[in-house]
Amino acid sequence: DHGFHIGQYGMWFGKKLLYDTDLRIPFYIHGPTISPNSITSKIALTIDIAPTIVDLATGSVPDTMDGESLAPYLSLSTDEETEILNS
Repeated sequence: DHGFHIGQYGMWFGKKLLYDTDLRIPFYIHGPTISPNSITSKIALTIDIAPTIVDLATGSVPDTMDGESLAPYLSLSTDEETEILNS
């Protein structure tokens, strides 16, 4: 929870509906292998953050880890990403 729906939208009961503010969380990451100003439209979950950091730090993700590393998507060109998303 990142603090939405505490009185927002006239609701007092917390975050239980699928408003855009609930679904979209910006994810910023910086590192030597990440191009500056990289943007990806890859749909991801918060469960993908840990595998991404592990992948960037060690070069691989253990099979026992849930989620998917986003590291491969951080170095794609816009054309390459569009090709993947449209396939």
